Amino acid sequence: MLYSECPAHVRSSSGYVVGKWGQLVLVPGQDTESPAKRAVLTAKRAVIARKFELETLSRQDYNTFFAWHGHHHPHHLQPSFFTKAQAFNSIAISHASSEEVIGGLLARKTFMADLIRDVLSYIPASSRQKVVDASSKMMNAVAAINAVNATALLTLFSTISPAIRSVNVTIHQPGVAIAPSPLPAPNPSSHSEEIIRQFVQLDRTTKWALVEKIAFEGDTYEPEGIVRLGDGERYFVASFQRIYPLPGDNSPNPHYEGFAHLLIFDSQGSRVASATLTESGAAEHHAGGIDYDGTHIWATLGQNKPGPNSTATLVRIDPETLHVEPMLRAADHLGAAVHDVETGNVLTLNWGARKAYVWNLRYKAAPQPAFTQPRALVANPSHWVDYQDCKFLGHSQRFGFRPVMICSGITKLYGTVIGGVSLVDMESMVPLYEVPLTMRSDQGALVTKNPMDVAIVDGKLRLFFLPDERNSTLYAFEAA
Repeated sequence: MLYSECPAHVRSSSGYVVGKWGQLVLVPGQDTESPAKRAVLTAKRAVIARKFELETLSRQDYNTFFAWHGHHHPHHLQPSFFTKAQAFNSIAISHASSEEVIGGLLARKTFMADLIRDVLSYIPASSRQKVVDASSKMMNAVAAINAVNATALLTLFSTISPAIRSVNVTIHQPGVAIAPSPLPAPNPSSHSEEIIRQFVQLDRTTKWALVEKIAFEGDTYEPEGIVRLGDGERYFVASFQRIYPLPGDNSPNPHYEGFAHLLIFDSQGSRVASATLTESGAAEHHAGGIDYDGTHIWATLGQNKPGPNSTATLVRIDPETLHVEPMLRAADHLGAAVHDVETGNVLTLNWGARKAYVWNLRYKAAPQPAFTQPRALVANPSHWVDYQDCKFLGHSQRFGFRPVMICSGITKLYGTVIGGVSLVDMESMVPLYEVPLTMRSDQGALVTKNPMDVAIVDGKLRLFFLPDERNSTLYAFEAA
């Protein structure tokens, strides 16, 4: 919401306006308090704004906005709801309820870091326009902060109170960055219209040329998802390791222990780093297909069995640090994950891609380990191949600006394994265009058996496949 769009009583006051999707924008005003106090009030406003925005407002049904105005005393912060018609109701925050909501923000800087992080998780990176002025009086942890944005403020506090799942990270190339810096834009969605234009010209008679072949170093276990960052500087592979059978287990159906991994390779296939995403004994240890949105890698960790007695956790991973952030839990196995950066929707596929669950993380997820209910559940009307790995392409003009993803997979029919790649409508799961592929790896696997990525390279559509397990080679194909 722009400053010029604010009602007069908000423009004349000091605080922040929070748009209906959580955008925080500074509203200039007549606040004469010190920068340190202003920074603390800013953080308080953000916390309470997030609480009311997510639990009180209906974003779908009302074009409602949220503002702070009027009072400078910490216990007199007063939120107002108003529409573009400028109708509003005030809800007073008393001393007691303010302390309950804020949770001792002034006294506990570790809690402050968690609260700021919690708020920022609902704000698109492109909308983080909040600016905080602070001085050495703010907290002992901060010597001097001058005109830094909220993301930078969070970074300063993140060393105090991390709110991420710890993972076991091994660096194989010391001194080499895990991911390109700065993080590149995602290839599929950055070239979506050209990818779609060239893809719909393919058919079953298309001749394919192998244009690149990269052997990945070490044991890759069972690759489930892959994303290619930049011009191939890095390949991130989500993989599932099965230790089978366990020592001493001589039963007819021996048990096994499983781990989910994220393996990172450079352009030559050398391993840069690897992260074990799950702990020993974790029920949810199976990785699925992954997607990269320019900021995070979206992945799933699920039980290695289909529903209804299965569960999974949707996570997002920082590609620069490999820190894992659990987003929500689901009462079903989840495989591929795809993030629509325009709507905030995350689509996940269950076992065999027979159903698609649609989540929107701009709505509050259930506190874990409770299960979150999806915003939508869509049956897959296609019975051609079971999608293993998918990538978000964007809202395509060719298909009426509907959200489109590209997916690959295989299926077994009458003793025959078939594979292919599809453009899929993310709202209906209806395939928009399908192409069968018959290429095989050197080990004999159909190239679409495991993960896939797509890019435009030198003006041409290029598909990347990693079909083999344990000893994996990346195959890149272009239409001849």
